[in-house]
Amino acid sequence: MRVKVRPLRDEDVVELHRWIRHPTVLRGTMQLPSLQIGRIRRWFREPQNTVALVVELPENRRSSEAVAGVVLLRRLSGRQAYVAGAFIAVDPRYHRKGIGTELMEASLDLADRYWRPLRVELGVYPDNVAGLRLYRRFGFQEEGRRVHFPIRDGTYVAIASRKVHKGGGGASRRGPSPC
Repeated sequence: MRVKVRPLRDEDVVELHRWIRHPTVLRGTMQLPSLQIGRIRRWFREPQNTVALVVELPENRRSSEAVAGVVLLRRLSGRQAYVAGAFIAVDPRYHRKGIGTELMEASLDLADRYWRPLRVELGVYPDNVAGLRLYRRFGFQEEGRRVHFPIRDGTYVAIASRKVHKGGGGASRRGPSPC
C-alpha cells in the first residue's frame, strides 16, 4: 500500500472528526462521543510545540486522498520541555495495515531532529493489544498504571503510562522530514 506522511492541513480536520468519533477509535482514547470539530482544530493550533502528521493514501472511490491516521506530539513547557506527549489514532478502515508504524516512525524521527526530547510519553489502555505491540516496537516501556483513571463503558478503568527515552539521536532513518 502506497502511503504518504505529511503535516496536517486544515481541510483534514473534517475527515479526522468523522472517524475519531467512531466507536472503535473512541474506545482507545479518553475522548467523548460528543467531541466537537472545534476541539480537534484546537489540538493542532500550536505549531511551535506540536508536531501533527497524517498518513494520506489513495482512496479507491475517488481521485482525492484519504486521511488514514494522525499522530500528535506535543512538547511540554517549562521544566518539562525535554518531554513530549503523544496521541495517535488510525481510521478503523485501515487498522492493521502499518499506518500506526508509519506515523510513529515519522513523528519520532521529526521530534529527534528538531526537539531532541529525552522522553516521549503516552497513555494506553492495558487491553489495547495492537497499540501495546506498536509501542513496544518503538522502545516504549510501561512505567506504571493509573488505576480508576478514565471511565470507559460506564466503568473506571486503568491506563498504562508508557515512556521511551530518546537519546537525542538526530540521524534520520527516513530521509527528508515530512514537514
